[in-house]
Amino acid sequence: MNTKKLLVIGDSLSYNANDYDPTFRVNSYDCFPDMGSWSFCLRDELIKSSRGFIFGAELAASQTSFSHTVFGDRALCGLNGVQLSYQYMTDTLTLYLQKHPEGGSYRVEIDDGFASSFVNFKGEEKDYHARAIFAVTLPANSTLASHTVSLEGEGPFTLLGISCEHRETNISGRGSQTVHFFLENYEERIKKFEFDTLISVLGANDVKHTTLHKFESDYAQLIEKTLSQSKDTRIILVLPPDMSDPDDLDSDRRAYCCQKTSAPYLDILRKLADKYRLQILDTWELFENIPIPQWRYDDVHFNRFGNRLLFEKMLEIIHKE
Repeated sequence: MNTKKLLVIGDSLSYNANDYDPTFRVNSYDCFPDMGSWSFCLRDELIKSSRGFIFGAELAASQTSFSHTVFGDRALCGLNGVQLSYQYMTDTLTLYLQKHPEGGSYRVEIDDGFASSFVNFKGEEKDYHARAIFAVTLPANSTLASHTVSLEGEGPFTLLGISCEHRETNISGRGSQTVHFFLENYEERIKKFEFDTLISVLGANDVKHTTLHKFESDYAQLIEKTLSQSKDTRIILVLPPDMSDPDDLDSDRRAYCCQKTSAPYLDILRKLADKYRLQILDTWELFENIPIPQWRYDDVHFNRFGNRLLFEKMLEIIHKE
């Protein structure tokens, strides 16, 4: 997997908290971080597949436990300092960390003073944003096969793991939005992030609220702005899933949109992918021959089974680079 910095944008399908959280979360960062939806699983897999990754709890026994800790009991949680030994020949170390609403301030030291940094584990008091994942990369003594890592301080801390390769995923989704929202809020939702791969999950709301002409125009502008930020960015478009009423597949009913209504929008996405040489994940093909109630939570969102299939397919696509 060559993807090192991943960005996921889109409407609520991009983080898909349905079937995990009874409360609607407007933004992806409002969701609890150990949620099992497809993009959160992709984030976790990106971290775990980084070169030389070792879970925090494999480096030292957890001193305590916190709720909503990514990787659960495989993470190292504590309330005061700890010293670890990491076995790998490398010139950099990346610590994958997680904030806490009452997190402490710590000094991280590598190889007895070879490098150090101050880290604040306190998260913002905004829903589950207070438990956000972050990474710190520091130089290491490349002549050593065994590196010492110490955290000195007080207050809650969480070390998810250590590797010798920096990888990160940002999920910049906002529910109930169209392509136009991300075009208008490009600076906040896309430009401020560094990424080599972008996954865009948009179109479900456009089918209901945007004309075909505007949908195509807005999406083309969004793609061009993204490519102008980095022409080597890999963009993967995810087709919005079948939103039809399982009891009346040929009719539009309330929140439902039949295939006839959705088809022109899907055609535009395929046209844009062809024009800009982008990849596509076709959810219609993915869930073909699977009864709608088996993979869909409501009129559009994925249930846990659907999330798992989407995660596995996206991982397969990313591995093909």
